Amino acid sequence: MSNAAINEMLAQSFEDKIFILPALPQKWEKGKISGLLLNGNIICDITWNKQRADVILRNFGISKMREIKLGSGFEFDDKTTTKKITDKDGV
Repeated sequence: MSNAAINEMLAQSFEDKIFILPALPQKWEKGKISGLLLNGNIICDITWNKQRADVILRNFGISKMREIKLGSGFEFDDKTTTKKITDKDGV
């Protein structure tokens, strides 16, 4: 499997939408990746353990509203799976 395919399993981005852990294999119960470059010059770091994911997004571009969606089985601290943020916010 290529690095690009693995990156797509961990994070995908399209214009104003970012998908975190959209296709994570069930065998990968925990892990960490740093420095994924997404569309819009966004750098993404992800740490996950079973159903908890910690996400850090860093951006060097223009402020823009984006929708962040977590993959199946993951949720944010407030029990939601989707957040709308600007580049100045954090997840």
